[in-house]
Amino acid sequence: MSHAGEPVPIDGETGLILFLGHPTAQAGSPQRLNPKLRAAGRNWVVVPVDVPPEDVDAAFDGIATVRNLVGLIVTVPHKVWALGRCDALTPVAEAVGAVNVIRSENGRWLGDMLDGRGCLAALRARGHEVEGRSALLVGAGGAGSAIADALAGAGLRRLRVHDLERTRASALIDRLHRHHPACDARAGAPDPPGHDLVINGTPLGMRDGDPLPLDPERLEAPQVVVDVIPKPEITPLLAAAEARGCAIQPGTAMLDGQMDLMVDFFTRRR
Repeated sequence: MSHAGEPVPIDGETGLILFLGHPTAQAGSPQRLNPKLRAAGRNWVVVPVDVPPEDVDAAFDGIATVRNLVGLIVTVPHKVWALGRCDALTPVAEAVGAVNVIRSENGRWLGDMLDGRGCLAALRARGHEVEGRSALLVGAGGAGSAIADALAGAGLRRLRVHDLERTRASALIDRLHRHHPACDARAGAPDPPGHDLVINGTPLGMRDGDPLPLDPERLEAPQVVVDVIPKPEITPLLAAAEARGCAIQPGTAMLDGQMDLMVDFFTRRR
């Protein structure tokens, strides 16, 4: 059995799970998932594959022919694109409009979305319940949409969504109205006051020099500030939030919250 920090043994029968994104330098899944797969008795390894959007269709066509491919983990910016390459979707993936894991199911590609459940599990593990609370979500892409769906399903009372692409925010709000009508979901400004949870669902903060997704001076304790970015673990937004007395949750927590779900998905033990 391989443990964290040890090299994962690879032989001629090793199955591949490809971590598909652009860039992949922020990839946290391989080092977290590889030991869990070994512990589950699987001779599988997670390997990052950096593919830009203009090449991703061609790359997927080639990947699909690999006989020892177990499946894919999909990250920024391909989560919404990957939805269209699946033959079947779980109800969560349909509700979210994006996928972050894909596996072959009798020759057809099945997609699921685990980001939201991972984020919700991490919040609960830290003692942060969402039922009856209010949240601000900045960024309505794949991860942000998944988090919104999971929080609304867990009883979130009010959600305000901001995205520079207004049609993307509107599409998310429409899906939430259909699947979670009890949640008051509307478009709103990226302004934290009045919210219990503040969530950055954008990639802003991943690269040096990125602007902040919102004004940190508007944050205040006891708000909980969540970032989906796993690397750096403490983003500029989280550092500013912590300095203002807020509780913080880094993107690594969302990853940790879905590792067992990924093992279940790929080993078909859902």
